Amino acid sequence: MTIAISAETLEAMSAVERSLYEEPLVITIAYTLAVITGLVTCVFLIMRKAVAIPLFIVSFISILIQMGYALLLSPLLEVQGAAASILPLIIIVGALLIWFSIQAKSKGWLH
Repeated sequence: MTIAISAETLEAMSAVERSLYEEPLVITIAYTLAVITGLVTCVFLIMRKAVAIPLFIVSFISILIQMGYALLLSPLLEVQGAAASILPLIIIVGALLIWFSIQAKSKGWLH
């Protein structure tokens, strides 16, 4: 939605809301990397491939960058209020996926 939003829609928003869509390029890259590596890594996990572990770590670091910016440097909490407080669950899910893949490797489920 960030890259596909129309100029008219942006103009209709308040300045604070608009700033959420005008994030630095590095944050958009971190978000894209987190999503793509997370998806590909889940496929590798289903395929029982140990390459899932380092890819989950890359995805997790990308999540930390993107969520860190969203929660600490952007006006997200001001715009969305308490609804944005669910976002840290993504960080927990990422950490659990790393933990699970390491456990699966140690039990011989991944090769």
